Amino acid sequence: MKKSTLAATGAAMLVMVATATQASAQSAVSGKLFFGFEFGAQPTQREANSVTEFPLYDETATIAATNPIRNGAVYGFSGGYKLTPSFGVGAGVNFFNSRDAEASIIASIPDPVFFNRPKVVTATVTGLEHSEIATNISVVWFYPITETFEVAVSGGPTIYSVSHDVPTASVPSGQNLVTGFVTENATAVGGHISFEGNYMFTPRYGTGVFLRYQGAKVDLPSIEDLTVGGLQVGVGFRARF
Repeated sequence: MKKSTLAATGAAMLVMVATATQASAQSAVSGKLFFGFEFGAQPTQREANSVTEFPLYDETATIAATNPIRNGAVYGFSGGYKLTPSFGVGAGVNFFNSRDAEASIIASIPDPVFFNRPKVVTATVTGLEHSEIATNISVVWFYPITETFEVAVSGGPTIYSVSHDVPTASVPSGQNLVTGFVTENATAVGGHISFEGNYMFTPRYGTGVFLRYQGAKVDLPSIEDLTVGGLQVGVGFRARF
């Protein structure tokens, strides 16, 4: 009888301790409003390929260009509101730029005198840029691990605004090739999912690490189904109010 009483008392104490720990963990990182500023990297690299054809000397000239989109830094900010201690809604914007890319061009240029004798010309275009502005709308789930550490998982749609330099080429005379580039813009809707680990130095301020994947496909005037986004990793500042 005494053993049963002691066991019941011990179980009740364990439940009370667990409940108190959970409540303490929640209160340590609680706050209706949450904000963040992040800095990291987007390591994904890819190529943007375009092919242009136009009539020339009663034949067809073909210009094929390959433009690398390099990896680079990403930064952004976000904010939201907790509907419950565990769930919230938020929005954030992050920025990515790939600079100083060098594109390669292969052109097939018809001969102005002889039929079916095209000349293959190669060239490069330097100083090309690619930029992405991603707006994430998120549903966020918070889970406190300790009094000062929490895990957050979020996901939702992503609205992309993309600016991309597309290599161009023209044939002013003979079989001479003149290169350049034009900047094309497009918007698209994709999605994202993010995992965070946040350590709060105080109930209001802390730091965190994040792992996020976001992406979409955009249609530029010269390039269809260009994949943008990718894996992102980094660190950030966290605030709760």
